[in-house]
Amino acid sequence: MSDGVRVRGARDGDGLGQFRREEGARTRANLLVDEVQVVVMKDQNDVSAAKVDNSPLGRRMRSISSRRPRLVCGRLGDYWVALWPIGEGAQDIAATLTQGAIGSHVHAVVAPAGGSEDLARAFRMARGALELGGSQAPLVRTIEDLGVVGLLRQLEDQRAVASFSDRVLGARRQSDLERSTGLILTLRTYLAHDCRADVSAEKLFVHKNTISQRLRRIEKLTGLSLTSPSDVLQFSAALAADDIRSASAPSAMSE
Repeated sequence: MSDGVRVRGARDGDGLGQFRREEGARTRANLLVDEVQVVVMKDQNDVSAAKVDNSPLGRRMRSISSRRPRLVCGRLGDYWVALWPIGEGAQDIAATLTQGAIGSHVHAVVAPAGGSEDLARAFRMARGALELGGSQAPLVRTIEDLGVVGLLRQLEDQRAVASFSDRVLGARRQSDLERSTGLILTLRTYLAHDCRADVSAEKLFVHKNTISQRLRRIEKLTGLSLTSPSDVLQFSAALAADDIRSASAPSAMSE
């Protein structure tokens, strides 16, 4: 983009090495690195890489890059990334983006960065949250807006998140693999519909008694109770952790 920080084709592992190296660009932007938040944006439409720059979001980002104080922004693969002043909230960012006629198919997640060395972590956090739960209304969401998913994304050791998922879901996952029991899908559906077995049965096209049998099997395998609020919270967090691990797998997203 003209007069912007070009980050296309960066191959620094986290993709943000060039942001950290562009000290001159940050000075020109009058942007203090200890006062920024990383905004990761994506057009959920099937936009080819060759057309990303000329998409409504791409045109808006070029326009934003010329404002004062100018934002440091650029494209990393399928994502647009901007270092945004920390004083602007999600509604302010959304207002800036929608001035460019950005449609409902564009979404963004905002993560705070504690300094130049924290940019990569903030980017990974925002990108992962965007892939998991950020592609929903409203246009711009913060990590805090994403609830359990946002909380788990903030943990430094994602191996601990995966380990927690295995402890709670491991036995059921093995049962699904060995017997095609559909326990995890049943649990997801049950929790997503306010723990109602009748609605879950309709969604999964099975009899209500089948749902009840599967839920009892889940409780037996895990030693947890679906009538206990604290155990239900564990189930919900474990499913979110499982989603995070799946989204973080090498094949799940391009660097």
